[in-house]
Amino acid sequence: MLIWFFTLGSFWVLSVAASDESTDDISILSYNVRELEGYYRNPYPDVVSRIMNFILEEDSDIICFQEYARRRPVGENLNAYPYQFYYSYTGSKRYSPLAIFSKFEILSGGSLDFPNTSNNAIYADLMVEGDTLRVYNIHLQSLKFRPGSLKRENPIRLFNRLGKTIRKQKEQVDILLAHTKSSPYPYIICGDFNNTQYSKVYRKLKGDLRDSFLEKGNGLGRTLLFKVLPFRIDYILIDPDFEITSHTNYKVEYSDHYPVRASFRLPEK
Repeated sequence: MLIWFFTLGSFWVLSVAASDESTDDISILSYNVRELEGYYRNPYPDVVSRIMNFILEEDSDIICFQEYARRRPVGENLNAYPYQFYYSYTGSKRYSPLAIFSKFEILSGGSLDFPNTSNNAIYADLMVEGDTLRVYNIHLQSLKFRPGSLKRENPIRLFNRLGKTIRKQKEQVDILLAHTKSSPYPYIICGDFNNTQYSKVYRKLKGDLRDSFLEKGNGLGRTLLFKVLPFRIDYILIDPDFEITSHTNYKVEYSDHYPVRASFRLPEK
């Protein structure tokens, strides 16, 4: 039990407080949709429709997509979100597509343009209940392997690539944290960190922010479809002044990631 607690404790939450989400709370969903191509082990021919139906049924106020393929049928299906910010290109440079969809007005948005990579982070400033809230949607450096190919990897090459990935992630985290320091607004960081809750990358990003899973999650926090270990690499980190009222990990296998959702309340004025 002690080994379990110290090694698995932060992605297995027991005896958490019950959700007290209300219809007045603000909800945010983060989902790496893998270019809307479906999970390669279980490919659905209608995966785009399945993902869109899931999104619409959950009816979150804010959605952060990673690896989002901007396709016209998708946009038409998300008319409930009149405010949308996309980013995938700058000049000749292609970034892995990121998008923020919102029911709240987007006042401005931007990109951090991580150097020498296709990974990136974007942000949008939203007008929420008379206040401005900044949402960062991030996709940190990927290791670039499929779980099913792990056994075929050369261990030395895999180890070297892992080291390069972690160094690149730390560089990206430094860029992001420097940007947050200049933010005039409270902010949320969510997305695909491509690293576990035990990593320095996660600890630096979390800082004083509150991890919605640790506060309101339940059971396993797995977000990556990986048979061997229940990796948690997708997060929603919320301003410490906000009250987190719920967290949900969904088991929908339409991508190689599971979506996560949290709800919160702004401080009373």
